[in-house]
Amino acid sequence: MRGNTGLLDLPYNTGGNFTVANIGEFRGICPKTAPVRNFDITALAAGALPGGKLIYNSRTGVGGHGAIHDPNAIFYAHTSLVDANGMFDPNAPVEPLVMRAAAGECIEVTLRNRLPAPPPDQDGYNTLPMIIDRFNANQVKPSGHVGLHAQLVSFDVTRSDGTNVGFNPVQTAAPGDSVTYQWYAGDLILQPDNRIQATPREFGAVNLISSDPIEHASKGAIGALVIEPQGAVWEEGLTQSQNLSQAYPSHMQATVWLPSGFRFREFVVLVQDDLNLRYGSGAPIENLAEAEDAEDSGQKAFNYRTEPLWFRKGYAPDTPLTTTRTFDFRNVLSNSQVGGDPKTPVFQVEVGTPVRMRVLQPGGHARNHVFQMHGHIWQELPYVNASSALGDNPLSEWKGAQGMHGPTNHFDVLFRKAGGGYGILGDYLFRDQSSFLFDGGLWGIMRVLPVGALGGEFNPIQPCTTCPNEPCPYPAKSTGETIQCTPLEPTPPEIPTEPYPATTPRD
Repeated sequence: MRGNTGLLDLPYNTGGNFTVANIGEFRGICPKTAPVRNFDITALAAGALPGGKLIYNSRTGVGGHGAIHDPNAIFYAHTSLVDANGMFDPNAPVEPLVMRAAAGECIEVTLRNRLPAPPPDQDGYNTLPMIIDRFNANQVKPSGHVGLHAQLVSFDVTRSDGTNVGFNPVQTAAPGDSVTYQWYAGDLILQPDNRIQATPREFGAVNLISSDPIEHASKGAIGALVIEPQGAVWEEGLTQSQNLSQAYPSHMQATVWLPSGFRFREFVVLVQDDLNLRYGSGAPIENLAEAEDAEDSGQKAFNYRTEPLWFRKGYAPDTPLTTTRTFDFRNVLSNSQVGGDPKTPVFQVEVGTPVRMRVLQPGGHARNHVFQMHGHIWQELPYVNASSALGDNPLSEWKGAQGMHGPTNHFDVLFRKAGGGYGILGDYLFRDQSSFLFDGGLWGIMRVLPVGALGGEFNPIQPCTTCPNEPCPYPAKSTGETIQCTPLEPTPPEIPTEPYPATTPRD
Protein backbone atom coordinates (compact mmCIF):
# COMPACT_ATOMS: atom_id res chain seq x y z
CA MET A 1 0.00 0.00 0.00
CA ARG A 2 1.32 3.44 -0.87
CA GLY A 3 2.07 5.77 2.03
CA ASN A 4 1.03 9.40 2.45
CA THR A 5 3.57 11.50 4.31
CA GLY A 6 1.19 14.46 4.60
CA LEU A 7 -1.03 12.85 7.25
CA LEU A 8 -0.77 13.96 10.88
CA ASP A 9 -0.02 11.41 13.59
CA LEU A 10 -2.92 10.47 15.85
CA PRO A 11 -2.59 11.28 19.57
CA TYR A 12 -0.54 8.66 21.44
CA ASN A 13 0.43 7.06 18.12
CA THR A 14 3.96 5.73 18.63
CA GLY A 15 4.06 3.74 15.43
CA GLY A 16 2.32 0.73 16.92
CA ASN A 17 5.40 -0.67 18.61
CA PHE A 18 4.59 -0.77 22.30
CA THR A 19 4.05 -3.25 25.10
CA VAL A 20 0.85 -3.40 27.12
CA ALA A 21 1.95 -2.42 30.60
CA ASN A 22 -0.47 -4.73 32.44
CA ILE A 23 -0.51 -7.67 30.04
CA GLY A 24 0.17 -9.98 33.00
CA GLU A 25 -3.30 -9.16 34.37
CA PHE A 26 -4.97 -10.86 31.40
CA ARG A 27 -5.51 -14.42 30.26
CA GLY A 28 -5.98 -14.09 26.55
CA ILE A 29 -8.47 -11.28 26.04
CA CYS A 30 -10.03 -11.61 29.51
CA PRO A 31 -8.91 -10.19 32.85
CA LYS A 32 -7.67 -12.99 35.10
CA THR A 33 -10.18 -11.84 37.72
CA ALA A 34 -13.18 -12.23 35.37
CA PRO A 35 -15.53 -15.15 36.13
CA VAL A 36 -15.42 -17.72 33.31
CA ARG A 37 -18.57 -19.07 31.66
CA ASN A 38 -18.09 -22.03 29.34
CA PHE A 39 -20.32 -23.11 26.45
CA ASP A 40 -20.06 -26.19 24.25
CA ILE A 41 -22.06 -25.83 21.03
CA THR A 42 -22.61 -28.20 18.09
CA ALA A 43 -23.80 -27.37 14.56
CA LEU A 44 -26.34 -29.91 13.30
CA ALA A 45 -28.44 -30.48 10.20
CA ALA A 46 -32.16 -31.32 10.16
CA GLY A 47 -31.26 -34.99 9.81
CA ALA A 48 -30.33 -34.97 13.51
CA LEU A 49 -33.95 -34.18 14.45
CA PRO A 50 -36.83 -36.65 14.83
CA GLY A 51 -38.21 -37.27 11.35
CA GLY A 52 -35.28 -35.44 9.76
CA LYS A 53 -37.14 -32.11 9.65
CA LEU A 54 -37.16 -28.83 11.57
CA ILE A 55 -40.89 -28.29 12.19
CA TYR A 56 -42.04 -24.66 12.05
CA ASN A 57 -45.76 -25.45 12.47
CA SER A 58 -46.84 -28.96 13.43
CA ARG A 59 -50.51 -28.68 12.48
CA THR A 60 -51.74 -30.33 9.28
CA GLY A 61 -53.91 -27.25 8.71
CA VAL A 62 -57.07 -26.74 6.72
CA GLY A 63 -56.78 -28.96 3.65
CA GLY A 64 -53.96 -31.02 5.17
CA HIS A 65 -51.07 -28.96 3.76
CA GLY A 66 -48.93 -29.14 6.93
CA ALA A 67 -46.79 -29.67 8.79
CA ILE A 68 -44.75 -26.66 7.67
CA HIS A 69 -41.11 -27.71 7.89
CA ASP A 70 -37.55 -27.40 6.61
CA PRO A 71 -35.72 -30.66 5.78
CA ASN A 72 -32.59 -28.66 4.87
CA ALA A 73 -32.22 -26.79 8.16
CA ILE A 74 -28.96 -26.04 9.93
CA PHE A 75 -29.06 -25.16 13.62
CA TYR A 76 -26.80 -24.69 16.63
CA ALA A 77 -27.46 -26.72 19.78
CA HIS A 78 -25.92 -27.11 23.20
CA THR A 79 -23.70 -30.18 22.93
CA SER A 80 -25.23 -31.63 26.10
CA LEU A 81 -28.37 -32.23 23.99
CA VAL A 82 -26.51 -34.20 21.29
CA ASP A 83 -25.79 -37.93 21.67
CA ALA A 84 -22.69 -39.82 20.56
CA ASN A 85 -24.25 -40.48 17.15
CA GLY A 86 -24.87 -36.79 16.52
CA MET A 87 -28.64 -37.00 17.11
CA PHE A 88 -30.51 -34.23 18.93
CA ASP A 89 -32.34 -35.23 22.12
CA PRO A 90 -36.00 -35.80 21.12
CA ASN A 91 -37.16 -34.60 24.56
CA ALA A 92 -35.51 -31.17 24.25
CA PRO A 93 -37.23 -28.14 22.70
CA VAL A 94 -36.04 -27.36 19.17
CA GLU A 95 -35.22 -23.66 19.25
CA PRO A 96 -32.52 -21.20 18.18
CA LEU A 97 -29.31 -21.08 20.17
CA VAL A 98 -29.46 -18.78 23.21
CA MET A 99 -26.50 -18.26 25.53
CA ARG A 100 -26.53 -16.09 28.66
CA ALA A 101 -23.65 -14.51 30.52
CA ALA A 102 -23.29 -11.60 32.95
CA ALA A 103 -21.46 -8.35 32.33
CA GLY A 104 -17.77 -8.69 33.12
CA GLU A 105 -17.63 -12.43 32.52
CA CYS A 106 -15.16 -14.25 30.27
CA ILE A 107 -17.10 -16.33 27.75
CA GLU A 108 -15.30 -19.36 26.35
CA VAL A 109 -17.03 -21.23 23.52
CA THR A 110 -16.22 -24.56 21.92
CA LEU A 111 -18.01 -24.90 18.57
CA ARG A 112 -18.23 -28.36 17.01
CA ASN A 113 -19.31 -29.12 13.44
CA ARG A 114 -21.42 -32.23 12.83
CA LEU A 115 -22.88 -31.13 9.51
CA PRO A 116 -22.85 -33.54 6.58
CA ALA A 117 -20.59 -32.59 3.68
CA PRO A 118 -22.09 -31.02 1.70
CA PRO A 119 -25.14 -29.84 3.69
CA PRO A 120 -28.50 -30.74 2.10
CA ASP A 121 -30.05 -28.03 -0.06
CA GLN A 122 -33.25 -27.96 -2.12
CA ASP A 123 -34.63 -25.22 -4.33
CA GLY A 124 -37.21 -22.84 -2.90
CA TYR A 125 -38.86 -19.49 -3.49
CA ASN A 126 -36.58 -17.35 -1.32
CA THR A 127 -34.54 -15.08 -3.60
CA LEU A 128 -31.74 -12.52 -3.56
CA PRO A 129 -31.70 -9.20 -5.45
CA MET A 130 -31.78 -10.00 -9.16
CA ILE A 131 -28.34 -8.82 -10.30
CA ILE A 132 -27.09 -11.70 -12.48
CA ASP A 133 -29.40 -13.32 -15.02
CA ARG A 134 -30.18 -16.97 -14.22
CA PHE A 135 -28.15 -16.88 -10.99
CA ASN A 136 -29.86 -16.45 -7.63
CA ALA A 137 -30.34 -18.01 -4.21
CA ASN A 138 -31.02 -21.51 -5.54
CA GLN A 139 -27.60 -21.49 -7.23
CA VAL A 140 -25.80 -20.48 -4.00
CA LYS A 141 -24.99 -23.52 -1.89
CA PRO A 142 -24.63 -23.33 1.90
CA SER A 143 -21.16 -23.61 3.37
CA GLY A 144 -20.38 -26.75 5.34
CA HIS A 145 -18.00 -24.80 7.58
CA VAL A 146 -19.39 -23.06 10.66
CA GLY A 147 -18.35 -20.16 12.87
CA LEU A 148 -20.04 -17.78 15.32
CA HIS A 149 -19.47 -14.03 15.35
CA ALA A 150 -20.67 -12.19 18.47
CA GLN A 151 -21.47 -8.48 18.29
CA LEU A 152 -20.41 -5.90 20.91
CA VAL A 153 -18.26 -8.14 23.12
CA SER A 154 -14.47 -7.76 23.12
CA PHE A 155 -12.29 -10.39 21.44
CA ASP A 156 -9.04 -10.99 19.58
CA VAL A 157 -10.05 -10.50 15.94
CA THR A 158 -7.39 -12.96 14.77
CA ARG A 159 -8.78 -15.77 16.92
CA SER A 160 -12.38 -15.24 18.00
CA ASP A 161 -14.10 -13.23 15.26
CA GLY A 162 -15.91 -16.33 14.01
CA THR A 163 -15.43 -15.43 10.34
CA ASN A 164 -12.67 -15.95 7.79
CA VAL A 165 -11.48 -12.54 6.63
CA GLY A 166 -8.41 -11.56 4.59
CA PHE A 167 -5.12 -12.85 5.93
CA ASN A 168 -6.53 -13.64 9.38
CA PRO A 169 -6.22 -17.28 10.47
CA VAL A 170 -9.12 -19.62 9.69
CA GLN A 171 -11.73 -19.29 12.47
CA THR A 172 -14.39 -21.71 11.27
CA ALA A 173 -14.75 -25.44 11.82
CA ALA A 174 -14.94 -27.89 8.93
CA PRO A 175 -17.27 -30.92 9.21
CA GLY A 176 -15.93 -33.14 11.97
CA ASP A 177 -13.71 -30.41 13.44
CA SER A 178 -14.09 -27.86 16.23
CA VAL A 179 -12.95 -24.33 17.01
CA THR A 180 -12.75 -22.29 20.23
CA TYR A 181 -13.53 -18.63 20.91
CA GLN A 182 -12.93 -16.32 23.87
CA TRP A 183 -15.11 -13.23 24.38
CA TYR A 184 -15.17 -10.64 27.16
CA ALA A 185 -18.52 -9.15 28.19
CA GLY A 186 -17.27 -5.60 28.37
CA ASP A 187 -14.95 -3.01 26.85
CA LEU A 188 -11.16 -3.13 26.65
CA ILE A 189 -9.71 0.38 26.28
CA LEU A 190 -6.01 1.17 25.88
CA GLN A 191 -5.07 4.02 28.22
CA PRO A 192 -2.37 6.68 27.57
CA ASP A 193 -0.02 4.83 29.95
CA ASN A 194 -0.32 1.68 27.77
CA ARG A 195 -2.48 -0.12 30.31
CA ILE A 196 -5.68 -1.87 29.19
CA GLN A 197 -8.74 -0.93 31.19
CA ALA A 198 -11.46 -3.62 31.30
CA THR A 199 -14.98 -2.33 31.96
CA PRO A 200 -17.98 -4.70 32.33
CA ARG A 201 -20.90 -3.79 30.07
CA GLU A 202 -24.49 -4.99 30.22
CA PHE A 203 -24.92 -5.31 26.45
CA GLY A 204 -28.33 -6.99 26.60
CA ALA A 205 -29.32 -8.56 23.27
CA VAL A 206 -26.35 -9.58 21.10
CA ASN A 207 -26.66 -11.33 17.74
CA LEU A 208 -24.69 -14.51 17.10
CA ILE A 209 -24.04 -14.43 13.36
CA SER A 210 -23.07 -17.57 11.48
CA SER A 211 -20.02 -17.55 9.21
CA ASP A 212 -22.02 -17.94 5.97
CA PRO A 213 -23.97 -14.64 5.82
CA ILE A 214 -25.93 -15.59 2.68
CA GLU A 215 -27.22 -19.10 3.31
CA HIS A 216 -26.87 -20.01 6.96
CA ALA A 217 -29.50 -17.64 8.34
CA SER A 218 -32.04 -18.84 5.78
CA LYS A 219 -31.38 -22.40 6.98
CA GLY A 220 -31.92 -21.48 10.64
CA ALA A 221 -28.28 -21.18 11.77
CA ILE A 222 -28.96 -18.23 14.08
CA GLY A 223 -28.47 -17.45 17.73
CA ALA A 224 -28.48 -14.88 20.51
CA LEU A 225 -26.09 -14.02 23.31
CA VAL A 226 -27.74 -12.15 26.18
CA ILE A 227 -25.39 -10.18 28.44
CA GLU A 228 -27.23 -9.78 31.75
CA PRO A 229 -26.49 -7.23 34.50
CA GLN A 230 -23.23 -7.71 36.38
CA GLY A 231 -23.63 -10.25 39.17
CA ALA A 232 -27.02 -11.47 37.92
CA VAL A 233 -28.21 -15.06 38.26
CA TRP A 234 -31.02 -16.65 36.27
CA GLU A 235 -33.26 -19.64 35.82
CA GLU A 236 -34.23 -20.55 32.27
CA GLY A 237 -37.75 -21.71 31.44
CA LEU A 238 -40.78 -21.03 33.64
CA THR A 239 -40.29 -21.81 37.34
CA GLN A 240 -38.27 -24.32 39.29
CA SER A 241 -41.26 -26.58 39.98
CA GLN A 242 -42.37 -26.57 36.34
CA ASN A 243 -38.83 -27.04 35.01
CA LEU A 244 -38.39 -30.11 37.22
CA SER A 245 -41.39 -31.70 35.51
CA GLN A 246 -39.83 -31.17 32.07
CA ALA A 247 -36.85 -32.91 30.53
CA TYR A 248 -35.28 -29.56 29.64
CA PRO A 249 -36.35 -25.93 30.11
CA SER A 250 -36.62 -23.57 27.16
CA HIS A 251 -33.72 -21.17 26.70
CA MET A 252 -36.03 -18.60 25.07
CA GLN A 253 -37.39 -17.36 28.40
CA ALA A 254 -35.87 -16.92 31.83
CA THR A 255 -36.26 -15.24 35.20
CA VAL A 256 -33.28 -13.05 36.10
CA TRP A 257 -32.26 -11.75 39.54
CA LEU A 258 -29.96 -8.82 40.23
CA PRO A 259 -27.77 -8.73 43.35
CA SER A 260 -30.24 -6.23 44.84
CA GLY A 261 -33.03 -8.82 44.69
CA PHE A 262 -34.81 -7.08 41.80
CA ARG A 263 -36.03 -9.63 39.29
CA PHE A 264 -37.52 -9.59 35.81
CA ARG A 265 -38.87 -12.02 33.23
CA GLU A 266 -36.91 -12.25 30.00
CA PHE A 267 -38.10 -13.32 26.55
CA VAL A 268 -35.91 -13.75 23.46
CA VAL A 269 -37.39 -13.10 19.99
CA LEU A 270 -35.32 -13.91 16.90
CA VAL A 271 -36.76 -12.72 13.59
CA GLN A 272 -36.43 -14.92 10.48
CA ASP A 273 -37.60 -13.64 7.10
CA ASP A 274 -35.69 -15.52 4.36
CA LEU A 275 -36.71 -19.14 4.89
CA ASN A 276 -37.35 -21.86 2.32
CA LEU A 277 -40.10 -23.81 4.07
CA ARG A 278 -42.09 -26.70 2.67
CA TYR A 279 -45.58 -28.16 2.84
CA GLY A 280 -46.16 -31.53 4.47
CA SER A 281 -45.95 -33.04 0.99
CA GLY A 282 -42.39 -31.74 0.63
CA ALA A 283 -43.24 -29.16 -2.05
CA PRO A 284 -41.80 -25.66 -1.51
CA ILE A 285 -44.18 -23.01 -0.16
CA GLU A 286 -44.86 -20.17 -2.58
CA ASN A 287 -44.24 -16.51 -1.76
CA LEU A 288 -47.11 -14.33 -0.59
CA ALA A 289 -49.05 -12.41 -3.18
CA GLU A 290 -48.00 -9.17 -1.45
CA ALA A 291 -44.30 -9.76 -2.19
CA GLU A 292 -43.06 -6.86 -4.34
CA ASP A 293 -39.42 -7.85 -4.84
CA ALA A 294 -36.68 -10.17 -3.65
CA GLU A 295 -36.53 -8.54 -0.22
CA ASP A 296 -40.09 -9.71 0.46
CA SER A 297 -39.53 -13.33 -0.62
CA GLY A 298 -39.25 -16.40 1.57
CA GLN A 299 -41.21 -17.52 4.61
CA LYS A 300 -41.22 -15.74 7.98
CA ALA A 301 -40.86 -16.99 11.56
CA PHE A 302 -40.10 -16.18 15.18
CA ASN A 303 -37.81 -18.67 16.96
CA TYR A 304 -38.30 -21.53 14.45
CA ARG A 305 -42.09 -21.09 14.60
CA THR A 306 -44.52 -19.55 12.12
CA GLU A 307 -48.27 -18.84 12.03
CA PRO A 308 -49.13 -17.58 8.51
CA LEU A 309 -52.64 -16.24 8.20
CA TRP A 310 -53.09 -18.12 4.91
CA PHE A 311 -52.31 -21.37 6.73
CA ARG A 312 -54.78 -20.63 9.53
CA LYS A 313 -57.53 -19.77 7.02
CA GLY A 314 -56.72 -22.51 4.52
CA TYR A 315 -56.04 -20.61 1.30
CA ALA A 316 -52.93 -20.62 -0.91
CA PRO A 317 -50.21 -18.12 0.08
CA ASP A 318 -50.14 -16.59 -3.42
CA THR A 319 -53.90 -16.00 -3.56
CA PRO A 320 -54.42 -12.56 -5.17
CA LEU A 321 -55.22 -9.68 -2.83
CA THR A 322 -58.34 -8.97 -4.85
CA THR A 323 -59.62 -12.30 -3.55
CA THR A 324 -58.32 -12.28 0.02
CA ARG A 325 -59.78 -8.82 0.62
CA THR A 326 -63.20 -10.48 0.58
CA PHE A 327 -62.30 -12.97 3.36
CA ASP A 328 -63.46 -12.59 6.96
CA PHE A 329 -60.36 -12.25 9.16
CA ARG A 330 -62.13 -11.21 12.37
CA ASN A 331 -61.27 -14.43 14.22
CA VAL A 332 -58.05 -15.34 12.42
CA LEU A 333 -55.95 -14.89 15.58
CA SER A 334 -58.43 -16.63 17.86
CA ASN A 335 -57.60 -20.04 19.28
CA SER A 336 -60.99 -21.18 18.01
CA GLN A 337 -59.69 -20.78 14.45
CA VAL A 338 -57.22 -23.67 14.86
CA GLY A 339 -58.23 -25.34 18.13
CA GLY A 340 -55.40 -24.16 20.36
CA ASP A 341 -52.60 -21.71 21.00
CA PRO A 342 -50.50 -20.46 18.09
CA LYS A 343 -47.28 -22.36 17.38
CA THR A 344 -45.35 -19.09 17.53
CA PRO A 345 -44.02 -18.06 20.98
CA VAL A 346 -46.51 -17.78 23.84
CA PHE A 347 -44.49 -16.16 26.61
CA GLN A 348 -45.89 -16.36 30.15
CA VAL A 349 -45.46 -13.84 32.94
CA GLU A 350 -47.25 -12.98 36.16
CA VAL A 351 -49.05 -9.64 36.24
CA GLY A 352 -46.99 -6.70 37.50
CA THR A 353 -43.63 -8.38 36.86
CA PRO A 354 -41.02 -6.32 34.97
CA VAL A 355 -40.25 -7.78 31.53
CA ARG A 356 -37.30 -7.50 29.17
CA MET A 357 -37.75 -8.70 25.60
CA ARG A 358 -34.58 -9.26 23.60
CA VAL A 359 -35.42 -8.65 19.93
CA LEU A 360 -32.79 -9.73 17.40
CA GLN A 361 -32.22 -10.61 13.75
CA PRO A 362 -28.85 -12.24 13.00
CA GLY A 363 -29.45 -12.34 9.23
CA GLY A 364 -32.02 -12.20 6.47
CA HIS A 365 -33.50 -9.74 4.01
CA ALA A 366 -32.87 -6.00 3.95
CA ARG A 367 -36.61 -5.31 4.21
CA ASN A 368 -36.86 -3.86 7.71
CA HIS A 369 -39.40 -4.81 10.34
CA VAL A 370 -41.47 -2.87 12.88
CA PHE A 371 -41.80 -4.69 16.20
CA GLN A 372 -45.08 -3.90 17.96
CA MET A 373 -46.47 -5.01 21.32
CA HIS A 374 -50.11 -4.32 22.16
CA GLY A 375 -50.97 -2.72 25.48
CA HIS A 376 -47.44 -1.76 26.53
CA ILE A 377 -44.90 0.99 25.94
CA TRP A 378 -41.15 1.11 26.42
CA GLN A 379 -38.17 3.45 26.20
CA GLU A 380 -36.44 3.46 22.84
CA LEU A 381 -33.02 4.04 24.47
CA PRO A 382 -33.04 2.36 27.92
CA TYR A 383 -29.35 2.94 28.54
CA VAL A 384 -27.85 4.38 31.74
CA ASN A 385 -24.45 4.86 33.40
CA ALA A 386 -22.70 5.95 30.20
CA SER A 387 -24.44 3.12 28.32
CA SER A 388 -22.86 0.49 30.57
CA ALA A 389 -26.22 -0.84 31.79
CA LEU A 390 -29.93 -0.98 30.99
CA GLY A 391 -32.44 0.92 33.09
CA ASP A 392 -34.65 4.00 33.27
CA ASN A 393 -33.46 6.76 30.93
CA PRO A 394 -35.58 9.91 31.44
CA LEU A 395 -34.20 11.39 28.19
CA SER A 396 -35.50 8.55 26.03
CA GLU A 397 -38.53 8.68 23.79
CA TRP A 398 -41.34 6.24 24.56
CA LYS A 399 -42.47 3.73 21.94
CA GLY A 400 -45.33 1.31 21.36
CA ALA A 401 -43.71 0.08 18.16
CA GLN A 402 -40.06 0.16 17.13
CA GLY A 403 -38.93 0.13 13.51
CA MET A 404 -35.74 -0.11 11.47
CA HIS A 405 -35.22 -3.70 12.59
CA GLY A 406 -33.29 -5.73 10.03
CA PRO A 407 -30.30 -8.05 9.63
CA THR A 408 -27.75 -7.72 12.48
CA ASN A 409 -30.00 -5.29 14.37
CA HIS A 410 -30.84 -5.89 18.02
CA PHE A 411 -32.62 -3.98 20.77
CA ASP A 412 -34.01 -4.43 24.27
CA VAL A 413 -37.65 -3.78 25.15
CA LEU A 414 -38.13 -3.03 28.86
CA PHE A 415 -41.69 -3.14 30.22
CA ARG A 416 -42.07 -1.75 33.71
CA LYS A 417 -45.00 -4.03 34.50
CA ALA A 418 -46.58 -6.91 32.60
CA GLY A 419 -50.22 -6.01 32.10
CA GLY A 420 -49.51 -2.29 32.33
CA GLY A 421 -50.13 0.07 35.21
CA TYR A 422 -53.69 -1.21 35.66
CA GLY A 423 -52.57 -4.85 35.83
CA ILE A 424 -54.83 -6.19 33.10
CA LEU A 425 -54.67 -9.97 32.67
CA GLY A 426 -54.87 -11.62 29.28
CA ASP A 427 -53.10 -12.26 25.99
CA TYR A 428 -51.13 -9.38 24.46
CA LEU A 429 -50.29 -9.60 20.77
CA PHE A 430 -46.79 -8.86 19.54
CA ARG A 431 -46.30 -8.75 15.79
CA ASP A 432 -44.60 -7.22 12.81
CA GLN A 433 -46.53 -4.08 11.97
CA SER A 434 -46.06 -4.53 8.20
CA SER A 435 -49.14 -6.22 6.78
CA PHE A 436 -47.44 -8.80 4.56
CA LEU A 437 -44.91 -9.77 7.24
CA PHE A 438 -47.74 -10.17 9.76
CA ASP A 439 -49.59 -12.22 7.13
CA GLY A 440 -46.45 -14.31 6.70
CA GLY A 441 -46.57 -15.50 10.30
CA LEU A 442 -44.63 -12.94 12.37
CA TRP A 443 -46.78 -12.71 15.48
CA GLY A 444 -46.96 -14.22 18.95
CA ILE A 445 -48.42 -13.71 22.41
CA MET A 446 -47.30 -12.47 25.81
CA ARG A 447 -49.71 -14.09 28.26
CA VAL A 448 -50.15 -12.13 31.50
CA LEU A 449 -51.30 -14.41 34.32
CA PRO A 450 -52.41 -13.84 37.92
CA VAL A 451 -49.77 -13.61 40.64
CA GLY A 452 -48.72 -17.13 41.64
CA ALA A 453 -49.94 -18.75 38.41
CA LEU A 454 -46.46 -19.87 37.37
CA GLY A 455 -46.17 -22.41 40.15
CA GLY A 456 -45.00 -20.75 43.33
CA GLU A 457 -41.93 -18.88 44.43
CA PHE A 458 -38.71 -18.84 42.46
CA ASN A 459 -35.57 -20.08 44.16
CA PRO A 460 -32.48 -18.49 42.60
CA ILE A 461 -28.97 -19.75 43.24
CA GLN A 462 -25.94 -17.73 44.28
CA PRO A 463 -22.76 -18.02 42.20
CA CYS A 464 -20.69 -20.97 43.42
CA THR A 465 -18.23 -20.00 46.13
CA THR A 466 -16.11 -23.13 45.78
CA CYS A 467 -15.80 -22.89 41.99
CA PRO A 468 -16.14 -19.18 41.07
CA ASN A 469 -15.10 -19.76 37.46
CA GLU A 470 -17.91 -22.22 36.71
CA PRO A 471 -21.67 -21.67 36.43
CA CYS A 472 -23.79 -23.42 39.02
CA PRO A 473 -25.57 -26.69 38.05
CA TYR A 474 -29.09 -25.29 38.44
CA PRO A 475 -31.93 -26.21 38.28
CA ALA A 476 -31.71 -29.86 39.27
CA LYS A 477 -33.44 -32.34 36.97
CA SER A 478 -34.23 -34.83 39.74
CA THR A 479 -34.33 -35.02 43.51
CA GLY A 480 -31.10 -37.01 43.47
CA GLU A 481 -29.02 -34.34 41.74
CA THR A 482 -26.64 -32.41 43.96
CA ILE A 483 -26.95 -28.64 44.14
CA GLN A 484 -23.60 -27.17 45.19
CA CYS A 485 -24.83 -23.66 45.86
CA THR A 486 -27.24 -22.21 48.39
CA PRO A 487 -30.45 -20.24 47.70
CA LEU A 488 -30.49 -16.49 48.01
CA GLU A 489 -32.05 -15.27 51.24
CA PRO A 490 -34.52 -13.79 51.48
CA THR A 491 -36.61 -14.77 48.47
CA PRO A 492 -37.07 -11.78 46.12
CA PRO A 493 -40.35 -9.87 46.53
CA GLU A 494 -43.23 -10.91 44.30
CA ILE A 495 -43.50 -7.62 42.41
CA PRO A 496 -40.38 -5.49 42.91
CA THR A 497 -40.27 -1.88 41.82
CA GLU A 498 -36.53 -1.22 41.47
CA PRO A 499 -34.72 0.13 39.53
CA TYR A 500 -37.57 2.14 38.03
CA PRO A 501 -39.27 5.17 39.59
CA ALA A 502 -42.95 5.16 40.45
CA THR A 503 -45.10 4.49 37.40
CA THR A 504 -48.35 5.92 36.18
CA PRO A 505 -51.35 3.78 35.13
CA ARG A 506 -50.48 4.15 31.43
CA ASP A 507 -47.16 2.37 32.03
